[in-house]
Amino acid sequence: MRAPTALVVIALGLSASCAQSSELPLVVHAGNGGAPFVGDGPLVVTVSPNGDGYRDTAVIRYRVSTGSFVRFDVGRHGAAARALASSHAVKAGDHVYRWAPPARPVPAAYRLHITAGKFSATVVVHVQGVDAAAGRAAYHPGDVARLAVSTDARGLRVDVLCITGAAPTTRRNDKVQGTPMGPSFHVAWPGRGDRPHALAVPLGNWWSGVYFVRLRADDGRVGYAPFVLRPHRLGATRVAVVMPTNTWQAYNFYDRDGDGWGDTWYAGWRRHTMRLGRPYLNRGVPRTSTPTRSRSSAGQPGTICAPTISPMPTSRRSAPVMSCRGSTTSSSSRATTST
Repeated sequence: MRAPTALVVIALGLSASCAQSSELPLVVHAGNGGAPFVGDGPLVVTVSPNGDGYRDTAVIRYRVSTGSFVRFDVGRHGAAARALASSHAVKAGDHVYRWAPPARPVPAAYRLHITAGKFSATVVVHVQGVDAAAGRAAYHPGDVARLAVSTDARGLRVDVLCITGAAPTTRRNDKVQGTPMGPSFHVAWPGRGDRPHALAVPLGNWWSGVYFVRLRADDGRVGYAPFVLRPHRLGATRVAVVMPTNTWQAYNFYDRDGDGWGDTWYAGWRRHTMRLGRPYLNRGVPRTSTPTRSRSSAGQPGTICAPTISPMPTSRRSAPVMSCRGSTTSSSSRATTST
């Protein structure tokens, strides 16, 4: 576990006279009251507001060189920014502001904006739950799915759910309903809250379809990791369904690079790439309607196919990239299917 990053100075709109001063007008450093997550820094912080007293709040330490009026605002993609604290006067010196983000949605990224007079800084706050992603978009029956899991939970209960055609009983878009494929197993997870860690999940000799690995933390948090199980042999059924796993990632606003914006071109038209192999928002449920397992004319399970995703990276700062300008954009529509 690495030591917290050294303090840096942020002062936007600094005048030439102030730049030459021995003390800058605004100094900001963010933390979580505990150990940092990989990729955290003075202006990027990871929290997990689950009430266990560890990483529950973002701790913003700031210093102003002169008496100033300070204001805090917070915003999240898809939600309007709102004021956390109205502008109020503070004396010159060091101050601390603590913010506890909502426990839902998870994962999430917030941009906490601090204004002191005409100077400002922005802190990115990542809200972590049980963030998990499968190393590949698709596996074969009997494979071992290798997941990258990011959480500070102390233990995880793991099982695999198969998505069927059963009618849903919930309207929540962050909950998966499916048939458990065998008994669950428990994994101890202490001391792994500083970075993503690998988790091996054995898969059975199951039929082709859409599956989710469900991870339930001992403290009640839940995360999901979707994947496609390919058929034992292509051509055994008359129906083939290609799941749009690359499209799922294209609409995935999970922020891995720590800038407070989703790593997708839908977060801004200046971005022309999006990262594959990321956990999904909404506790791991892709931002599309839940697929159902296809059936052939004989009522048997159909073939489910998906394009391949590169192995899951172990750092928040790096991941495979797909370009909306390149040929990989339409790879999901060209995936091999049986005829």
